[in-house]
Amino acid sequence: MFPILNIGPLALQTSGLLILAGIWLGITISEKSLPKITRLISASNLYNLVFLSLLAGLIGGRFIFVLLHPEAFRGNWISAFIPNTQMFDVSGGLIIALIAALVYSQQKHLPFWATLDSLTPMLAVISIFIGLANLASGNAYGTPTNLPWGIELWGATRHPTQIYHILSAMVILWLIIPGKTIHPYPSGIRFLIFLSCTSFILLLIDTFHGEGALILDRFRQVQLFALVILGISVHQIFKRKNAVSGEAQNAST
Repeated sequence: MFPILNIGPLALQTSGLLILAGIWLGITISEKSLPKITRLISASNLYNLVFLSLLAGLIGGRFIFVLLHPEAFRGNWISAFIPNTQMFDVSGGLIIALIAALVYSQQKHLPFWATLDSLTPMLAVISIFIGLANLASGNAYGTPTNLPWGIELWGATRHPTQIYHILSAMVILWLIIPGKTIHPYPSGIRFLIFLSCTSFILLLIDTFHGEGALILDRFRQVQLFALVILGISVHQIFKRKNAVSGEAQNAST
């Protein structure tokens, strides 16, 4: 594991650098894939949407952390403005980023499903780099195992759940990247395939995680959440296909 990257006097968190690299590579791949996915979203709108969402998410996540933990900054409020990945509310940041994305999309009148499709390659690439970041930091570690491909981590030989995640995310990226099918996906299907595949993989891999919150001391929180998202996304896939087929039949008549 390489949680810290030392460059001269600087000590940088490897996981943070990997996430930034994933965002940069992801938006690049999304931009190059855009003409094959939809012509309803321009590259400038795509970049602006991602930039504003990230900025709002970063600022919002830190702001919510300060509101929830004011004691951590009592007597030294200047530290609230100093970047620190340990003092960040992930859930709050994601919610703020989503709100910013919805507001921008509505102001620019961007079509909902086409916008999600245009972001899907970026999300798939970021998913790969999240696995790499967890592998570097040792987070999301697996349960002890005797299997020959186990890795030494935190004093035990464990399931390489981070590697499971990386490999499965690479397969998902291959499935949703444009040009892999003869016929283009109907609007929204590309994003829903990514969502359903990712949820299914989380459902499987979380079985081997050595940590995780439980509900009623029995059910893993991540697995229940993944199961709900999987059901919704599969339902929406059939719903979108039927809607597109109905629109095509109406157009032909």
